[in-house]
Parts: sequence; C-alpha cells; structure tokens
Amino acid sequence: MFKIKEWLNILRNLLVILLVLLSFETSPLAKSRPKRQRSIPPLTLQITGHLQHDIDHLLEHLLFKETIWGIAILCLDDTSLIYTRNPDRAFVPASNVKLFTTAIALAKLGPAYQYQTKIFQMGTVDSFGWLKGSLIIKGGGDPTFDDPSPLESWADSLVQKGISCIQGDIIGDACALLNGVNPPWPDKEKKKIVSQISSLSFANNEIKITLTPGEKLGAPLLVKIQPERDYFIVNQTKTVKTRYGYCRISARSGKRFSRKRRVSLNEAISLAIHGDTIYVKGTLGKNRQSRTFRLSAPDPGKHFAGVLKRILEKKGILISGKALGIGEAMFSKSQKINPQPLFVWHSLPLQELVKVVNKRSDNIYAEYLFNTLGAEITQEASHQGGMGVQQEFLLETNLGECRLVDGSGLSKENEVTPRQIVNLLQYIYQQPYAETFYNSLPIAGIDGTLGQRMQNEEVRGRVYAKTGTLNGVSALSGYLRAKNGKTYAFAIIGNHIKRKKLAEKVEDYICQLLIESSG
Repeated sequence: MFKIKEWLNILRNLLVILLVLLSFETSPLAKSRPKRQRSIPPLTLQITGHLQHDIDHLLEHLLFKETIWGIAILCLDDTSLIYTRNPDRAFVPASNVKLFTTAIALAKLGPAYQYQTKIFQMGTVDSFGWLKGSLIIKGGGDPTFDDPSPLESWADSLVQKGISCIQGDIIGDACALLNGVNPPWPDKEKKKIVSQISSLSFANNEIKITLTPGEKLGAPLLVKIQPERDYFIVNQTKTVKTRYGYCRISARSGKRFSRKRRVSLNEAISLAIHGDTIYVKGTLGKNRQSRTFRLSAPDPGKHFAGVLKRILEKKGILISGKALGIGEAMFSKSQKINPQPLFVWHSLPLQELVKVVNKRSDNIYAEYLFNTLGAEITQEASHQGGMGVQQEFLLETNLGECRLVDGSGLSKENEVTPRQIVNLLQYIYQQPYAETFYNSLPIAGIDGTLGQRMQNEEVRGRVYAKTGTLNGVSALSGYLRAKNGKTYAFAIIGNHIKRKKLAEKVEDYICQLLIESSG
C-alpha cells in the first residue's frame, strides 16, 4: 500500500499539471484567432468596349498572380495586331505544336497524300490455288489500322484471286519508319509512343488483355486477348475472396488535406510478353468486375502479321507457316529476286488524318506525321528527319527561330512565341490548303477538344482553334469570326498555370471579347 507521503506527492504532481494546462488555455497566444482571408473577387467577364482594358482586366486577376501570359491577336483583314502581351517571349505551347506539324504536312505532302501498304507474294500460285511461298506486307507508316475491316477486305481479295492455301509464312515488314533520336518526353509517354510508332502497326501495336474472375474460388482467371492472335498464354492466376481496406490518397496541389479510398487488398496482377508467350500472374476478387490491361507487342511487324494470319484462316485460307517479322523471315534466292505485287492498300487522304491530329489532339498520329515527313522529304525515315523538315519550313516561311523538338507537343522543351503562332496562322490562311487546315481544327461548342467549351450562343461555332494542355501549361490558338465581320488569328498561352479550368475560362472569355468587339 502507498504511504500517505507518496499519495501527497502524486496529488501535488497532478495539481501542477492541471495548473499548467489552465494557464495555457487562458494565454492570449493560445486563443485561436480567425485567419485573415484576402478577398479575391470572382473571375467575371467585363465588356466595356475597350478590348485592351477588358483583356488586361482578366489577365491581372489575383488568381493568376504567378501565371505568365503570352498573347497575340492579328486581324487577318488588314494584318494589324490589335492586342499583344509578351508576344516575343518564348513559351511552352503544349499541343499547339500540332499546328506546326499539320501545317508542314499539308504544305510538304499535300492534302491528297495517302499512305501505302503493299502486299507481295513470294512464289507462284498453282492450279489448285496454293501459293508456294510466303505473303509479305510492307508497311508505309499508315497509323489508321484501328480495326480489322481493311485486313478482312485483303482476305476477300485473296479469295477472289483464287488463293486457298499459303504454303509459306505471313511476314510483316515494319522497317520503313525508324524512331531515331527519342524526343525529351516524360518517361511514361516516351515508353508508350516509341513502342507504338512503326511503319506497320495494328491498333497502335497494343495487345489488350481482359481478365475476368473464375466461377469458383481458386479457379484461374479467364483471359481474353484482343486483337486475336496465336499467342501462347501462361496463366498463373487465381480467383480469391475479396478483402477490402482503405488507403490514404496523398494531398494534391499543395493542399493540406487528404482522404481515404476503399480498395481491394489482395489483388495484384503482373503481365509480361516474351516472343509468342504472354505470362499472366496474380489474383482477382471473386465478386470483382473484369479488368483490362495493355501491353505493347515487341515486334510490330510480327504482331500485324499474326492478326492478318488469324483473319485469313477465318476466311478459309489454309496457312502452313507462321506469322513472322521481317527480321525472322528466311528467303530463298529466287524469292528475293521475284516478289510479285498483289495489291496496294491506300489510307484515307491526309486532309482527313489532320482532323484526327487537331480535333482529337492525337499524339500518336502527330508523331507518325512527323516521322513521315522525314521519310518522304529527306529520305531519313526517323524523328530526326522530321525535325530537319520542320526547321526547313520555318526558314522558308520566315517564322524565325523557335525550339520545336517533337510533332505532338508533349515535350516541355518546345518553345515558341505567340507572334510566331499567329504568323503561322496568317501564312496558312493565304495557302491553297487553308480550308483543309481550318476545317481540321476543333470548333467551339461543337466538336473535338472544344466540344464542351464556349457553348453559349454568342460564341458557339465561331472559334476554330487548337487546345494545348500540359502540367502548368494551357494554350488556345486558331481562328475566330467576330460579329463585326472580321476574322482574327490569335494565340493565347499561359505558363506556370495553377488552375487549368480557370485558365481555360480566360481563353474562352478572350474569344468572347473578340467576338463582341466592334472595333
């Protein structure tokens, strides 16, 4: 038992602690004071009739204290600059680079340019319809093989020619385009795009793998592969009972709060491809929905040939050989000397492809065009060749020096001034392909990346412009028809953007100010 003295010591210590706590609570320093909030007025559109004042009012808003804006607005009717802000400062333009890529492609290749994919037979066809040799598909860089319908038409053509059996291989030749020097892209984008660019590519050279839980616990997952190909699947998966837990999501944009998300704790999937074998490992919960993953085929030519081989077999054509890439194929001397063309497949014309690049802001198509420029103009079928054509065009058009390192705008090392963009737009406006280029741009409130923006009646359908978005970058450049009947070329670029949606609202407001302008 405690002695009385020990009890007194305990009580004295508790009293000291209580007094300290009470003194802290009553201290002026401990009292919570409301933080002084700086009043920030909302971002509103103000139309006074003075364009310079109204645009400056938008750009000097406190929400954009750290943002650097670059703007050039050119009236195409009298070639006068009606508004500028940092017009000669170099900015990261994001996907506004695609304006240069598509303009150069139209100028150098022409709106009617088409990719060609050539199909050859290596050997002769006997009276029974047996091709005594291989079938070769030589790619020309066509990025449009997104579905099997073209390949099915090839199979129908072979059947019409009386070919019922191919005693050789189906060989994909994907050597026409090379990636060359890789641009300074983020690692994730570099890995994705470099693996997808090839002169012979089906569905961006991707293999889509869908995993579905089995009917019973412990059963392997169901594996479905698209497009269909003769892959050997090593399935080391298992259907398990789902266990849930919570993981904490890290704070974003410097905010101090975080939140939790309910997740499955016992699911982990890993995929790998080696040659013709796909390895699938991991677990998936019994009551979970299917999950889809994507892999890049290591040999694009072989992948394309494998897809075509499966389609030919479905059409009733027997094939005794394999699907191979050109590097794996072995030819006899006679086969090398006597390849016989069967037919040539033509893509949609370039005037349709530039719509995909600009309206959809498709990075893959843009980089295909970039490589194709090198292949067709300088015979250097690579990214480096495309850069050479790009720089040559800038000199020819007197646009001045600018740093452009890719065709898509993914790199933050791209640098261009607002004045150079409007000068490019003015140059295009005077060319025979101007209408094709104009119609390739997203239309405000109607389609493309502007389909959900500027939907109010005053602006809808009056702005044809290319968007640009990267982390910290927002841009909008193109053409605009004002209510006063004038046509403007404009470039709006914001760097060090903190709030993307607000930056887009500024771009939309500036367009509305131009449309309402009477001067």
